[in-house]
Amino acid sequence: MGHDRRDPYSYCNDNGSQCSETLGHSLLAVGLVAYGSGIVYDIVMAPSAVDAYNASHRVRATIGPAVLTPPSGPVMGVGLGGRF
Repeated sequence: MGHDRRDPYSYCNDNGSQCSETLGHSLLAVGLVAYGSGIVYDIVMAPSAVDAYNASHRVRATIGPAVLTPPSGPVMGVGLGGRF
């Protein structure tokens, strides 16, 4: 019931003196490259994403002169119009 050196899931060679970690290092390298690529993509795309968000959530208001006509006569005022 000892350790079988021919275990198919073992990362060590047959004599057990030297273990290979290249698979782990390769997966780590791929993960780091993917993570770094995601960071660069987010930084590059951030300005256009902010512009698109602001354009879709912008409050568009206009202030302008207005003439009101109550029974006492015309009155100048300020009007506020827009799309909210």
